This record gives sequence, structure tokens and C-alpha cells, in this order.
Amino acid sequence: MDTATTVESLYGPIPVSGMVERFDDGGLKSCTPNGAVVFRTALGPLAAQHSTDDLRRRTVQSLSFHPGGALRALPLEQPTRIATPAGPMDVELVTFHPDGSLRRAFPLNGKLSGYWTQEDEGRLAQPVELSTPLGRVRAKLIAVCFALQGLASAALLAITLSGWREVGLIYAVLVLLGCARAFMMPASQAVLINLVSAPRFAQAVALVLLVAVVGIF
Repeated sequence: MDTATTVESLYGPIPVSGMVERFDDGGLKSCTPNGAVVFRTALGPLAAQHSTDDLRRRTVQSLSFHPGGALRALPLEQPTRIATPAGPMDVELVTFHPDGSLRRAFPLNGKLSGYWTQEDEGRLAQPVELSTPLGRVRAKLIAVCFALQGLASAALLAITLSGWREVGLIYAVLVLLGCARAFMMPASQAVLINLVSAPRFAQAVALVLLVAVVGIF
């Protein structure tokens, strides 16, 4: 770690405060902006958070980067509309894959404290309408993930439409899909307790498992 007032990045200079974290090779790993800075991303220009308020955002959240310098996580100065594979969304935090493509989009990014509760944050949640393979879905969301499982499913669709008959390639994509599902299920069940009341938790788990099984078949 080191201290600096400005650090260089692939996106240009960043005014910072506090400690700057670096990888072993000296590349930028994380830093905290203390002034306005706009990043040119695949989603368009995005302004990083650099100011605070008395309730939801009492501190400035750090930017983080992948090895090589590409953005990993970008807290935004204000809710910003971005284009996603599921449709446009207003978000307060975005994360990226190393190639710069969208990984996750968070409609809300307030930090819970004695001054700001989960209920306070929940009241700010607005329904988001997204395009899915089952049609348009309208719901209040914590985050939307555009990652490995979607890529694997798209690859299977492409193979089917192209008429490709190479079995090895199909099995390779299925292995990729299985890896994605192995991580998705524990994550979805872990967050479930925060989405439903305690008396309905068992029913919610059963419903998630039912939907997963139906989706497989």
C-alpha cells in the first residue's frame, strides 16, 4: 500500500485520498476517489462516487481493479441508467469482468448502519422490468448478475441453431453450465433469508428448488 494524491490508471489520473492498494507487480488494486472522475466504459461514461451524505453513504466507497488495470467494481456518484442484456436499469454500483463487460448491476448500494436500516434501504427499492427467456419480469431486485450461466446458455442456443453436431463441444459447454449452477444455488439460498420473512422461509426454499428442477427439465 502507499499514499498519494493522484494515481494513474488505464482510464487516466484519479484523485484519491487515503491508502492506495496495489498488486504485487505494482498495478493498481483499489483506491478511494476524493474528487470527480468519469470512467469511459463499455456501458458509457460513468461517474465514480466521491461525495457522502449523512445517512446512506457516510463514506466514499473504494474503486477496485482487476490485475492488468481493468475496472472491477465502480460505485457511482448518483443513480445512473445503463444498458444491460436484460434491458435498461438505474444502478448505484456496477462490477465488471476483466474484459470490461458487465458482471453485476446493483440498483441500490446504501450501507446499513445505526442511522440507516435495512427497512430504510428497502423503501427506496423501485420495481425493475427486465427481459428474460420467460418474458418480461417486473420485480424489486438486490442485484442482477450477467455471468457464466448466461454465456453457457447462449452458447448452447447458438450450437442448436447452427446445427453443430460436435458432441465434445456440447459437453464442454455443459460442464461450464454445471460450474455456474454450482455457485448460483448456494448464493441464491444464502440471500433468500433477507428476502422473505422467517415464517415463510421454508416455503421459499422449497419454491426455489422446485423452480431449479423444473428449469433443468
